[in-house]
Amino acid sequence: MTRNAATRMAMAITLATAPASPTAFGAVGGNTVDSLLAIIDTTETHDAAATANEFFAELSREKVTDSQMVFSSTTPANNLRGLVWFWAAEYYFARGEYAATLDYCDRALPMLAQGHDRQTEGDCLTLQTVSHSIRHEWDDAMQTATRAVALAREEQDSSMLCSALSSMASIMVAQGDLKKAETYLVEALGCEKFLTDAMKRCRFYGIANTVNCALRRDALALSFAEDGVAEAEKSGNECLKGMALIRRGAA
Repeated sequence: MTRNAATRMAMAITLATAPASPTAFGAVGGNTVDSLLAIIDTTETHDAAATANEFFAELSREKVTDSQMVFSSTTPANNLRGLVWFWAAEYYFARGEYAATLDYCDRALPMLAQGHDRQTEGDCLTLQTVSHSIRHEWDDAMQTATRAVALAREEQDSSMLCSALSSMASIMVAQGDLKKAETYLVEALGCEKFLTDAMKRCRFYGIANTVNCALRRDALALSFAEDGVAEAEKSGNECLKGMALIRRGAA
């Protein structure tokens, strides 16, 4: 693969996964979220629960989550902080702050493992993979994608597997191995119906669009781009809508 071709593939993946602009989403609530995260990081669990509830209420208002999580003072520390750090990573990903995304993923993963939240652990690994891909950190992306696929297969979790396989497909596109990219995407398509939230579905449609663009299957690429726009519009999330419109325009 030539350097220029590799660059074009990397740009295609960036368009498939990155927000329309770093401030397109969450700009107004940024200081609020930053402050809440700082409080959670420095308080005991029974006090952190109330702040965590404020944090998720803010994410719900900004359409980062499909529904609001609620914690009690008896919620185990690992479960609470693991979920907070994971959703902080999602939040910063939506703002285009990928270094912060990776930092919060690193913080979330041990907590999620200790709390035996395997599904969120798998989702966190996939979010790491996508963030590394956007930053062109291909070795790190491959490592986390491999872990995500292995965990999904071990757990027999179809939603987790769909996200993990599609992220692996995007790496194969960047490496110029379109045959493997297609193989991973075809398997992911078999699990698509199990994706549970708008963020995951939009990411999947974006990667499916990218893979099919690379395969020069323009009609399929456009179809996935349209699916992404429809999903984003249904969610009410302006950042997802912006990403989806970029993909549709490029398809």
